[in-house]
Amino acid sequence: MATPPSDAEVPCAAALPPGRLGRRLFLYFAATLLALAVGVAMATIVPLLGRLTRSEQAGLAHVAETKALAIGEWYRRAEDLARQITSRTQIRDVLEDVYAGRVSREHFAAYAGPRLADAMKRSADVVGITRLSRDGEPVVSCGEAIPENAWRIPPEGSGKVLVSAPVMLSGKLCIVVGAPVTGRDGSRVATDLVAVDTAQLAGKILQPPGEDPAARLALALREKDAVRTFLVEPKPLPQALAPAMDKGLGQALAGRAGILAATDTVIAYTPVADTGWGLALSADSRLLYAPVRTELAAMLASTAGVYALCLLGFGVLLRPLTGRILLEARELSAMVADRTRRLTGELAARKEAEKALQEARDGLERRVAERTRRLAEANAELLALHERLEGEVEERKALSRELINLLEGVRLDISRDLHDHTGQLLTTLRLTLNAAARDLPGDAEACRDQLVAAGQKVDQVQTEIKALARGLRPDTLDYFGLVPSLAALIDEQQAASELAFHFFHNEIPADFDRDKALALYRIAQEALSNTIRHAKAANVHLSLVRREDRITLSVEDDGAGFDPAARPATSLGLTLMRERMVQLGGTLLVESAPGEGTHIVAEVAL
Repeated sequence: MATPPSDAEVPCAAALPPGRLGRRLFLYFAATLLALAVGVAMATIVPLLGRLTRSEQAGLAHVAETKALAIGEWYRRAEDLARQITSRTQIRDVLEDVYAGRVSREHFAAYAGPRLADAMKRSADVVGITRLSRDGEPVVSCGEAIPENAWRIPPEGSGKVLVSAPVMLSGKLCIVVGAPVTGRDGSRVATDLVAVDTAQLAGKILQPPGEDPAARLALALREKDAVRTFLVEPKPLPQALAPAMDKGLGQALAGRAGILAATDTVIAYTPVADTGWGLALSADSRLLYAPVRTELAAMLASTAGVYALCLLGFGVLLRPLTGRILLEARELSAMVADRTRRLTGELAARKEAEKALQEARDGLERRVAERTRRLAEANAELLALHERLEGEVEERKALSRELINLLEGVRLDISRDLHDHTGQLLTTLRLTLNAAARDLPGDAEACRDQLVAAGQKVDQVQTEIKALARGLRPDTLDYFGLVPSLAALIDEQQAASELAFHFFHNEIPADFDRDKALALYRIAQEALSNTIRHAKAANVHLSLVRREDRITLSVEDDGAGFDPAARPATSLGLTLMRERMVQLGGTLLVESAPGEGTHIVAEVAL
């Protein structure tokens, strides 16, 4: 046991009054704790303020980029609306008749006007359509009149559409999309001007998010080296905000995206891809950074509360202990010795606990390693299953390809048998009947007439067998190519029906890939057969065009139409069409509805 200290060992403690010593200890503790709190605050709150501020700015920039993507999607949808209107081949055919002098312009206007009006009704965003002739003169229009300064006519030979700067049409802010109408020979026969209202853009897409009454979202474009703001939501744009918004819009029109921080406003700007427009979104900095200030205030209040509680606790504990520190110093030494012994025991117990904890950690690591091994095995099984499924998909494609090749081989064999074997037998029979008719005596006129009639029947059967053989495997496809084969197919179908066929093609190479040419021929053959048998149509439009490195086959009729989702499962025609395109890496689109005709489009790479 430690010996008690003598009176000479504590002269300072005995010389100070208890109250004064307590005050000094309290002041020292308060100063040390305050310095520690200030250091912690400077090391954590200041960097946190910067990160939170940048996070709020990044959120505003993300909102601006999301709005820009939505505007770009609306812009591309406006271009697609114009392309859909130009794809109406019946109006184009009548316009070509006008150029050929077969139809008057008045007749064309009476014919095309209702159809363009119907096309305009299909989209609430389209407010006006004007069709210009190849000379740039308006031939028909419906809806809002489009001023000449908003006309955008694509150059000759270009398949792209052009979009004007926003203009006011009868109080509506619109863009005018100019789309070329391509004729049979690939040249431009007309230009469609489609006026698209920006009301949906302003009403749904451009509304600023959140509840900031000072927030504004603006769209602008560059005109004659100046920034022209043509759409602001909500209106109006405050005069104090206009210079900063113009600066942000100028940066966006230069192709840059970023944040512009002013005194009371933060502006996020970004370009709208593929439109030539720029977007700027403003927000009140006080509302934008309000969550940052709230969080920082809560942290400061928590720090101050902890500081006050520490001081209060220290003061409460210090008052009764000050006297005992001075009066019981000897007992304190004994207590320190006893506490040392107890701490030594606790340290030994802690070491034992740490050893047990280490053993538990080792066991946990072993279990984790075992679980990792099992997960790796499961992952390997999943990879094997994935590879097996991919193999099954490839086997299905190969089986489908073999079935199509087998079908074409069977058709070729039947065609050859009909032409070589059956055709020769019928020719021999015809010659035999003619010889028998010549060898009859003169008084057997009735028998001769029957033989002649039988020979005519043999000729008819021979003609039908030849037509059947051509349908199974057209010779023109092997010797002359796809376009002559389709023309021959249309001639045969027109001779056997009362339909009016319209065939259009341009720039189709003669040495087109044999498998792709055969697939397109079979799709056209099946589509025309379905039209004759089921559609009850009056007109059929078939086109085969080349667009850059793609070949597109289109078959469109004005018949009864059908519901593609309700077709019976036993119908194999559309299934074979689609499977042929899948094997060649192409696409097949079927558009139909009861009473609205049928439109089939097949497209493959050149």
